[in-house]
Amino acid sequence: MSLIRPVKLSAMKLGQVGCILYLFFGIVSVSSAFSQKAPAQNPAQTGIPQMPGDNGKLGTIYKMGAKGSELLFTLDSASVTTRFPAPDDEYIAGEHQRLLVLNFSVQNALLKEQSLSSSTFKFTVVSPDDENFEFRGYLLHGTKKTHFEQSLKQAQKVKCTVVIPIHDTGEVPKVIVQRGDNPVLRYDLTGKIPKMTGVFSHRSSLDLFPESQTSPWAQVNDIDGFDVSITGFAYTTDKIFGYAPPSGDQYLVVTMSFKNMMLRPIPIGFQYFSPELTAENSKEIVWNRTLLGETTDEYFNQQVNPGDTVKGRYYFVVPANVVPKVLKFRSVKTKRALKYFAPPK
Repeated sequence: MSLIRPVKLSAMKLGQVGCILYLFFGIVSVSSAFSQKAPAQNPAQTGIPQMPGDNGKLGTIYKMGAKGSELLFTLDSASVTTRFPAPDDEYIAGEHQRLLVLNFSVQNALLKEQSLSSSTFKFTVVSPDDENFEFRGYLLHGTKKTHFEQSLKQAQKVKCTVVIPIHDTGEVPKVIVQRGDNPVLRYDLTGKIPKMTGVFSHRSSLDLFPESQTSPWAQVNDIDGFDVSITGFAYTTDKIFGYAPPSGDQYLVVTMSFKNMMLRPIPIGFQYFSPELTAENSKEIVWNRTLLGETTDEYFNQQVNPGDTVKGRYYFVVPANVVPKVLKFRSVKTKRALKYFAPPK
């Protein structure tokens, strides 16, 4: 005799059982879904996807690079100058050049580590007359200004700087940034770069002039890696190197102060600057290619440490019937010159 009896359920009871089973398995399914670990999220997955030929904006994040090697790039600021102090290099603008300084941020957009070096991004500056200036230097640390190369961990963000010699006058209408063979960013920096403050910009423009305006003797002026000033002008018949000037003539002795404004030692000697003295009739009074110590008749040639100041003396033989008018103090390397009026006899 069977103890199991078939149970007959009405249509209504079958429906109730179905609802109970649906609710039970639904709850189990939802509970299982919540118990599963969510996929890893990269906190650096932000930024504006770069588009071909995209016009970049200062302070805006752009995702750059091929899929699987993306980095987030932000151009923070730009400036122009004649020199840029750094501990590993001497950045001084050459003849007919300014230095464009670009400060930017880079962040790793991936879950894996990625390398960052001077070849990670390509920078090209295009002048108003379509001359290209390509970055070929070192990537610099954003605050230390040292050479910089690093493996970026997930979401790691760093500040960087590059220094690019560019055209000497006018705005900077196009800076092209590229990563690999992928689409580029184009920045128009017109009106976005602060005016230069050095003496060769005439203290009020972006343009770099080859000569300064006439300067007071004691005024401190920038030239190459030094800040210089004239601390003494003197006409004398005293002997130099044991020799007095020819009868009726005088020596004009110009004492100059040199302060090293860079972050590495730089040399000073007769071969780095050339003083040019002209008379009222525009005739040149020839310099004897000598730089003396401040107080001794010894040739002056030495390394100047960062922040240190030294003084040296240039001298000319001024004929009796000649009146000096203008002294120009010219850099042999950059050809830029400071201009002064010579003192009266």
